[in-house]
Amino acid sequence: MQAVRFVRGNAQHYGIAPNRVGMMGFSAGGITTLRVLQDAEERARPNVAASIYGLLWDKGVRPKSTPLFIAVARDDQTVTEAESIHGRWQQAGAPSELHIFTSGEHGFGLGRPGTESMKFPGVFEVWLRRQGFITTVAK
Repeated sequence: MQAVRFVRGNAQHYGIAPNRVGMMGFSAGGITTLRVLQDAEERARPNVAASIYGLLWDKGVRPKSTPLFIAVARDDQTVTEAESIHGRWQQAGAPSELHIFTSGEHGFGLGRPGTESMKFPGVFEVWLRRQGFITTVAK
């Protein structure tokens, strides 16, 4: 939460738009990202977020409106959690998208050549473009 506040508070210094702050976490970082989405007040939540093979510790907290990208590999033990997170976001009417790659196991963010999870960066980029967070700049 403090990181989002810091980035927004220093947006001009870093040359970024304060309303275009994103947060992405892998594994334990995915847990942290989800907690920020659930617990932070509006000004401390990112505008877009991604939880990659993360877990949802507090099942009683309702998600907010930040668009959430969720990804996991089918051969990872967290696949059921990813489906649960997506279901919880959908049930709350919050925007989310779930991608389950057929292979890649836990830790595919580091790259697992020969696995389906190698498509992750491209799939995530397409999602960010649909959310309006990546745009093509005219030259």
